Amino acid sequence: MAWYGRLLSGLLFVAWSGVLAQAGENKFRLLHADHEAAQARADVIRSATKSIETTYYWIGDDRIGAWYMSLLLEAACRGVRVRLVVDADYNDVPPTVERRLVSSGVEIKEFHPRGRGQLSWLNRRMHDKTIIVDDRQLIVGSRNMRDSHFGLAKLNYVDRDAYLCGEVAAHARRYFDCLWNCDQVGWTDFEQTAEQRRRQRKAERSGEFLASYGDKSVSPDRWFAAGCKVTICGEPIECDAYDWCAEACPACGVCFVYDPCGIKGHPRGISQQLLNFLASARGSIVLETPYFVMSHDLKRVLGDATARGVHVLLLTNSLASTDQKCVTAEFHNQKHWLLAHGVEIWELAGPNHLHAKSAVVDRSAAFVGSYNFDPRSELLNTETGVIVHDAGVAEWVLNSIGEHLGRSYQFGPDGRAVADGSRHPGASLGRILHMQSTRLFAPLFRKSL
Repeated sequence: MAWYGRLLSGLLFVAWSGVLAQAGENKFRLLHADHEAAQARADVIRSATKSIETTYYWIGDDRIGAWYMSLLLEAACRGVRVRLVVDADYNDVPPTVERRLVSSGVEIKEFHPRGRGQLSWLNRRMHDKTIIVDDRQLIVGSRNMRDSHFGLAKLNYVDRDAYLCGEVAAHARRYFDCLWNCDQVGWTDFEQTAEQRRRQRKAERSGEFLASYGDKSVSPDRWFAAGCKVTICGEPIECDAYDWCAEACPACGVCFVYDPCGIKGHPRGISQQLLNFLASARGSIVLETPYFVMSHDLKRVLGDATARGVHVLLLTNSLASTDQKCVTAEFHNQKHWLLAHGVEIWELAGPNHLHAKSAVVDRSAAFVGSYNFDPRSELLNTETGVIVHDAGVAEWVLNSIGEHLGRSYQFGPDGRAVADGSRHPGASLGRILHMQSTRLFAPLFRKSL
C-alpha cells in the first residue's frame, strides 16, 4: 500500500463552533478490540459521580443490552443522574424492564417516537452512539449495545470506538442537552413494539434466556441477570479495572462533531464538517466505512482530491461480508468511477460485517464516529463523532485500519481482486445474482441508502 509523505501536523480544519480544544486539554485512546470497548464503558459508568448522558441507535434485547442497562441502573441507584435517548425503532428493551429502570431513576426518551410526529420521521433515525460521564469523559464510535457488536453472536460486526477525556466531553454534553430538550424526542411509553413481540415469540420457541414467563412478560430480574458476568473473547468484564483518563494519551485539536439538536442540513453540522475535512487533504485520504455510497457532494470532493494528486484508499464491505445488499449494489454501480479516478479499493473478506467508520487525512488528522459515508448519514440520520488533528492519533487509527486491511481483498484497476482475479471473492452465486439484479433499481433509492 503506497502512502504519500506526511504533511505538517499543524494543518487545521476549523470546527463549526469556531474554537478547537487546545493541546493538553484532552486525552484520547482508541478502543479497537471488543473487550477493551466493553471494559471502558463499564469503568467510566462506574466512575460517574454526578451525571451520565448516553445516546444509542440500537439497544438489544440480549446479553449486552441487559449488561449495559444494568450498569445504568446501578448508577441511578447510587444517586447519579442518568439520561438515555434511544432511537424509537431500535429500542428493544422490554417494557417491563423500562418500567423498572424509570422507577429507579433512569430517565429514558426516544428519538422520533412512533405515532407522535411527522410522516418524514419514519425515514429519519438517530444513529448516535455516545456516552458522556460527569462532563469529563466521552466514548463515541460505531458500536451499538448488542451482542453482535461485541463478538458474542454467530456473525459479528467489526467496530471501532474512541475514549476521550477533557473539554470535548463538555462540548458533547451541550449537544446532548439540546437534543434532550428538542421536539425530536419524547418520553418512552413502555409499549412493546412489533419487533419485540416477534423476538419474544422466537425466544419462547428456542428456549433462549429472553423467554416469557407465566404472565407473558419478561421478568426484569431475570433479564438483568442475563447480563451479569459477561465474558468477551474469553475475558470477563472486571470491576473498576482501569482509570482510562490516566492511561489515555494527550491529543491536540479535538473537535466533537454532530447534528445540532438532531436536525439535518445545518450548514455547520457533521456532514459539512466531514466534507470540509476530506477537502483539506493534500497528500492522502484513508476511508473505512461499511456502507459506502457517494452523494453528489462526496463525489465532488473525492474527484477534486484525486485531480490534485491526493491518494485515496477505501476499505468497505465485500459482497460476502455485507449485511446491506442494496447498499453494496449501489456501491458496485459507482465502483467503475472510483477505480477510474485512481481510488485504491479494499473489501473485507468476511464472514463478519465491517461496521467501523473512520477517516484519516494526510496522516495528521483522524475522524472516528458513527457516520457512514453515504447519503443516509449525510441527509437523514443524526450522527456523532470526533475529529482529532493530531499525528499520533492519526497513526493510531491507521494502524487499526491496517489490521482490518490484513483481512481484506485489494482490487485492481480492472475491478478484480488482486489475489485471485475474481470480482466477488467469497460470495455465493445467489448473492451475486441478487446484487446484480438489485443494481438496476438501487439508484432510485440512493438518497435513502
